[in-house]
Amino acid sequence: LAGEILQSNVELLSSLAITQLINPGAPFIFGNAKSAADIATGEYLIGTPECNLFRIASAQLARYYHVPSHSIGPDSDSNLLDEQNGFEKMSSLISEVASGTNLVINAGMFATGMTVSYEQLMIDSELIRFVKRYIKGINVNEEKLAYNSLKKVAYGKDFLTDSLTLKYLRSDEHINPLVSNRKNYEIWRQSGSQDIVQNSGAMVEEILKNHKRPLLKPEKQKKVEEIILEFEGKFK
Repeated sequence: LAGEILQSNVELLSSLAITQLINPGAPFIFGNAKSAADIATGEYLIGTPECNLFRIASAQLARYYHVPSHSIGPDSDSNLLDEQNGFEKMSSLISEVASGTNLVINAGMFATGMTVSYEQLMIDSELIRFVKRYIKGINVNEEKLAYNSLKKVAYGKDFLTDSLTLKYLRSDEHINPLVSNRKNYEIWRQSGSQDIVQNSGAMVEEILKNHKRPLLKPEKQKKVEEIILEFEGKFK
């Protein structure tokens, strides 16, 4: 594993040197898409614990060289939207976000990056929101310690109508899920027993049906068209 990190580091530094020789000052992202392999089959893998260690090491090296970092994720080698998919994607995403990776791509992908679906994109969006909240931690200050509220609410009373509860109830202290279940079993069963994939599919249909894409201003649209025509002209 250390040898693969070394090889990747040499390749990236070489690319950085060549880039700066050709175009001094050009922006550069320290990219990481290192993989592992199943020795028994030779299969290319991106959802393993070893790959997560690669993600962390690359972010650390990028900070050492004072350049932004890039990684792939949340990733899974599962061919289905199943439990393996979930735990591999969550572990890869936490390793990236916690290590300070600047740019993470591959949301919506699974099956070692060879398959993409709208449902997976919605689930990954949920994962990203949860991990960002986890990394943010708990903001501790005098008000949020709520000492006066604790004294005021004696045995037999509740915190529901307390001023601090009302103030922070809909704050970023708590996030609401997009597609995850938070109903108890009986209510969940009575409401259709939908799993996270079905919830995601329903939300995707709603978005595709009702979302209106904001239009670019005419001058920006014209500029985009000019860039595309110029690019296409290079290959004629």
